[in-house]
Amino acid sequence: PRLSSLTLSPPEQPPAFPYLLLLVSGGHCQLLLVEKLGEYRLLGETRDDSAGECLDKSARLLQLPTASGQALEVAAKNGNPNRFATEITSLPQPMRNSESRNSESRHVESRHAERYDAERYDAERYDFSFSGLKSALARAVAARTLSPQQRLDGAAALQKAVFDSLSERSDKALRMLTAQKTKLAAFAVAGGVAANHTLSAQLRRIAEKYSLPFFCPRLELCTDNAAMIAYAALARSEVVPQKEKNKYSISSVSLSSLSFPVRPRWFLQAEFGCKKAYVRSSLSVRKAYGKKERKSSKKTCGSPTKRSSVQAEES
Repeated sequence: PRLSSLTLSPPEQPPAFPYLLLLVSGGHCQLLLVEKLGEYRLLGETRDDSAGECLDKSARLLQLPTASGQALEVAAKNGNPNRFATEITSLPQPMRNSESRNSESRHVESRHAERYDAERYDAERYDFSFSGLKSALARAVAARTLSPQQRLDGAAALQKAVFDSLSERSDKALRMLTAQKTKLAAFAVAGGVAANHTLSAQLRRIAEKYSLPFFCPRLELCTDNAAMIAYAALARSEVVPQKEKNKYSISSVSLSSLSFPVRPRWFLQAEFGCKKAYVRSSLSVRKAYGKKERKSSKKTCGSPTKRSSVQAEES
């Protein structure tokens, strides 16, 4: 969002700190309180599939022209989610049941908002889950042959369920931060799914509800990872002390020190020190990875059968 604001002509004022960020892409789905450059507080994240992954795979299940969220967005414009619920099946609202389990904690929060502890929030109130939604659509598609219109209706129903979940969690996070008297400067969205106009319109209405400026990257910047990485490096170089910069100068860095294990899924909180009460600490995550890597290296020294079993276990 900050990069998008600065590259407009003429440039606009980027979102000031702190602001709430909804990161929604094909790899991650998180709610972050961006306190300042390099300091983030993780409020909630997906427990399984990311929103972008759910949209892409659902487009494939519905046999749309391309297996992408963009194709699903185009199809959803000509679909009717209510008709899909009536004729085919009603798709579940992800993690809706967590509301009933947390009714008591909501009551405590409403009566004692001024004493609400930021580190003891209930994780279910801000986390996401999309694997069950994708599975429900897969069962509906496998059980019958859908007409072209029903596929469009399915796209509209799936997109509505995902975006309603994103909007609900964002609204709850803003409500919680307001109860804590956190002086937010803005509400922003980022990631590839931010290119969806329907989602950005929903989130804009939520920002208006709390009288906050809303920031959404320009379409060409929603998925431009190279531009984001370059801007992040530039922004960090302006705040990192010179002695820290010297550690990463070309003369002091060897090629061997640039190697690192490739992981199937990155724990962002381990890399950036995001705070979350029920998530393993950064140290425990690093230790777990270290033990797994040492164990895997020992096992793979055996027979081909052992190596294949280890690879299957890791996958």
